Amino acid sequence: GGSTALPYLCDSGWAVFPSLLERYYTRFVTSNSQSLHVHSNGLCVLGVDSAHPQLAPPRKVTAVKYRQHDSKNLLENGVRGKKKSGAVFMLPRDMLCEVMLDDGSSFTVYATVRASVIEINRRLLERPELVGDPSGCGYIAVLQPKMDEKHSIGQACLEFDAESPLTEPSGNAKRKLEGKRVRTAAKRQERERQPCWMFAKRGECKYGDKCRFAHEPEQGSAAGFVSGGGADVLAPVVAEPEVMSSTEGDNAVGPDAAP
Repeated sequence: GGSTALPYLCDSGWAVFPSLLERYYTRFVTSNSQSLHVHSNGLCVLGVDSAHPQLAPPRKVTAVKYRQHDSKNLLENGVRGKKKSGAVFMLPRDMLCEVMLDDGSSFTVYATVRASVIEINRRLLERPELVGDPSGCGYIAVLQPKMDEKHSIGQACLEFDAESPLTEPSGNAKRKLEGKRVRTAAKRQERERQPCWMFAKRGECKYGDKCRFAHEPEQGSAAGFVSGGGADVLAPVVAEPEVMSSTEGDNAVGPDAAP
């Protein structure tokens, strides 16, 4: 179960109050030494427990490699808006990152709960030695569970431990064993090739470079919008026929031309 620090009396009789992290976060530790601090609003801060066996001296962390090999690319995780649009959704046993050590070994950090990754700790890319820092500076990611699952984080951690995530395959490896189609980034790339209707209609898009659809320079001149059925429909622009000048008309030769 989780633990929340409470005030206590020291030897001198003065009250000692917990820190901000201890006061507002409930802490869970999984069997593979991952720590999950759950805020009262439901947000989760995922990290590595300072007592992780592979962080014991003299070992040192040399690199943190976030997931980027498939469609769940955390380094390109563009989150925006109040609803955190664009956040990557993770299952409990999905890999978030790989922590590399100076002796050549490594260990995997899993998502632990069903949640969207709304932030990764980019400081670890330059200072990987912060992993496992008790002060919380070395957190891995900030997760946002679904609204109806925010009150069952403790149960999710127990289920995570019960499923033996370190010995059983998950993600694409599991899908291969089951004969299912492997998820790739092809679907996202296909969506990025689709035209942005706002840019095609107005010549600009409020999302700018962060828009998930294509902004083609010639899009505004190559296509136009027509209204019909209560919705805007994209239709090709048809070139108007050229008007023949009076000079050309006088010199035209045809069956109706005057002799």
